[in-house]
Amino acid sequence: SLMHEARLRLNVLKSFAAGAADTTYVRTNTESMCLQLRKVLELIAFSTLVSHREAYTKVRQDIAKDWHGNRILKTVEKINPAFYPRPVNGWVERKPGHPRFEHLRGGYLSRVQFVQLYDRCGELLHSTNPFSKSKNFASFSRKCPEWSQRIERLLLEHTVSLPPHGDLLWVDVPIELEKPVVVHHLTQVRA
Repeated sequence: SLMHEARLRLNVLKSFAAGAADTTYVRTNTESMCLQLRKVLELIAFSTLVSHREAYTKVRQDIAKDWHGNRILKTVEKINPAFYPRPVNGWVERKPGHPRFEHLRGGYLSRVQFVQLYDRCGELLHSTNPFSKSKNFASFSRKCPEWSQRIERLLLEHTVSLPPHGDLLWVDVPIELEKPVVVHHLTQVRA
């Protein structure tokens, strides 16, 4: 459900970026795009929280009060350093009978970019203090389509590593809204 909502919000973001949605004021258009990006990032953070719920509650008891995306990621990272979604291009069979995921090497929203974008959105969503440096809404607005594409690429098809035994979630988030989001739980064969 979190991935489905993320997909819907990315669709709204694309509508603003393409000029199909409009608030009649350029700055509020940018703020609307910024809000959708921030919400999508929070949905990604919450999805990592859901994936690691059992281990997370051992570290932080009041899980229902967590809301800050970066803090959630930092806590989940302490539990599982390989927690961040890894975008893939499906299965590749390099050795017969031994398929592996082909991981992407770029073009998606990295963990570092997640933090930068999350913080940048937070800055822009607050009114500008008249005594501080003005915010560059035009620059942010121009970058929104690229960030949207990077997030889509991150989520389109990805894996999530689960501790402690190395199980994986294989998540398929089609861009087309009429197609379902599918999650597969892959368990390691234990000898």
